[in-house]
Amino acid sequence: MEQDKKLEGAKSKIERCQKLAGGMPANSLRDFALQTMFDLLITLANRQLSDITSRYALRAVDLKYMVVIDLWNAGEQRPVETLSGGESFLVSLSPGLALLRTEQRALKAGIIVSG
Repeated sequence: MEQDKKLEGAKSKIERCQKLAGGMPANSLRDFALQTMFDLLITLANRQLSDITSRYALRAVDLKYMVVIDLWNAGEQRPVETLSGGESFLVSLSPGLALLRTEQRALKAGIIVSG
């Protein structure tokens, strides 16, 4: 009896969650903004990466997946997980440097505007 009540309560909660999830509109503006910022980050990261090495470039497949382009191997695209330790360090350093430069520019712009 008590288990039946718990089961019915759980089913009811699941049904409500499914109705809410189905009724929520897709947030296309948010997704567009995220994709735009991610593309910009990849562009800036590639600029930083070209200063470090001429071998690799990054390409975003989507917001969750990125590939590395091996320019010394006829532009072969491969998962970033296939890079060696040193290669991985170089490639992962470039987005961090790009974010740092972007933040520095934003801070300078804020200081100029406000003061």
